[in-house]
Amino acid sequence: MAEESVPLTISQGQKNYKTSLNNERESSQFFCNKCSKVQESQVDHKVGTWTLICCGIWCILTFIGGLIPLCCKPCKDVVQYCPECNQKVGEAPFSPC
Repeated sequence: MAEESVPLTISQGQKNYKTSLNNERESSQFFCNKCSKVQESQVDHKVGTWTLICCGIWCILTFIGGLIPLCCKPCKDVVQYCPECNQKVGEAPFSPC
């Protein structure tokens, strides 16, 4: 069995900050372990496996409709980075269901 990493929560003052932003699709504040700072994550949308599967299904149903998942941000995987050191801090794959 694969072990899942549990995100740590760092307290600074009265606020708690996550150190991992897995399965989050929006930018949010986190504590970067590499920079040792509280940062606002930088969000990047990438074409993933499910995006390509949706393109194939839409191509079968409607020819031009197959391009729709490539243009829609909600149909893409989300990868979050630290804006200062570019360390990947989270990933949220697209799931159609």
